[in-house]
Amino acid sequence: MLIASLLTSNASFAESACVRIGNNYITLTDYANCRTGLIQSSHDAGWKFAIRENSGGEIDVGCWRSYDYSDLVEINGESMTVPIFGVVDAKFCLPPEPIANGRLWDAAIEHCENLDLPDANVKGSCKEAMNLAESFGESDPRFVRTLNALSVRLEEADDTKREEMIRRSLAIYREHFSANYVDQVATMAALARVRAKQGDLQGGIAIYDEAIALGVKYLGTNDLTVIAEMLLFGKFYLDHGKPADAIAPLNKALTFAKQSNTSFWVLANSLAASSARLLAQAYRAEGDITEAELYMETYRKMKQSPIIRETGPKDIDRWDTEES
Repeated sequence: MLIASLLTSNASFAESACVRIGNNYITLTDYANCRTGLIQSSHDAGWKFAIRENSGGEIDVGCWRSYDYSDLVEINGESMTVPIFGVVDAKFCLPPEPIANGRLWDAAIEHCENLDLPDANVKGSCKEAMNLAESFGESDPRFVRTLNALSVRLEEADDTKREEMIRRSLAIYREHFSANYVDQVATMAALARVRAKQGDLQGGIAIYDEAIALGVKYLGTNDLTVIAEMLLFGKFYLDHGKPADAIAPLNKALTFAKQSNTSFWVLANSLAASSARLLAQAYRAEGDITEAELYMETYRKMKQSPIIRETGPKDIDRWDTEES
């Protein structure tokens, strides 16, 4: 490893300055401590962020620290020697705080969104992701993504707070991302499920109807989000003991999935197979065995195709979770 130092005119570096190596700039900033774990080597609170944009346009994050009249800079486990004439004016620096905060948020949200990890194990990461997202502001898509992740991580019984967070997400989509109808539809569907879980089934049905109508109007019946939500609307009715009401949305999901010319046609066919199976379940619950068998036969034929993988209960549960 190359041992290096950056000579400076005093023991304390500028608030935000850059060193230049070839055509690359390394930003040195005093704004925050370089945290253990952000890079491989372990540093105490005396180390600050060093940030470099590499040739691929990605960001490398390291640390730097002053030692009397020299500053040691480490990025990706390497130390670098930069002569005094390599120091340039701060106006040429990459913006250090947004870059570093973004890097920290990326790591925190990835941990928070990992549903294979127990809630207790990701509590700190989720909190850090939200604190960082607050600094980005509601107009930044990372804010609403973090809000959605936290709503999924809430305790099972905490539906009042979950509804608050989902409504806030919906308001953000409408104000700042009004053309993002995919997420608006999914968020409204999540809100409908929460309302029903709180005992307001009719309110949930009304919101779900509105979500489907919005999707059909702006995304069309070829959109997989719209088709999936129609399927989930049918399952919503089945889960609440209303098989007769489940038939209409499930029939629409089956019809539109079979007609869909999306490039994701394998998934569309999987949605069609799932719709047929749920239709058989709905007709059986209604006592119409003939119709139930017809749809089960449709389901069996679709499932026999080597390219079809039915969208099963685990996939539907995953959609329920992701869209909540």
